[in-house]
Amino acid sequence: MNAQVDALKTRILLVPLLQAALLPLYGVLVWLLQWGDVPSALTGCLIGLVPQIYFSFRMYRQAANDDAADWLGKAYRAQLGKWLMTGLMFYIAFTSGHSWDTLVLFIGYLLTQVTVFFAHLTVKR
Repeated sequence: MNAQVDALKTRILLVPLLQAALLPLYGVLVWLLQWGDVPSALTGCLIGLVPQIYFSFRMYRQAANDDAADWLGKAYRAQLGKWLMTGLMFYIAFTSGHSWDTLVLFIGYLLTQVTVFFAHLTVKR
């Protein structure tokens, strides 16, 4: 059972690590190709990364939980918290008065979200 818990913890930690690696890559790509505003690119990635770190932390603490109903309830609450944090971060960004390059910002956010789907494909069962 301990090996399964360790494998689950590895999968949980992999997602924010890949997203964190994506952040500077996307920022440098936007800067080199002059697609737009680099702070917008980094902010978009951070809006996707910070709530994912929160979600991963909450799920990491539940990795050894054998009660399926309790685990699922905590997963739903963590996911709700993640979406509320995301909405709040977008609200703060767009009401801050800074003129964002919205396309670059949303592409950065979407890249971090797509990373979640592909992160699980890189880990062998």
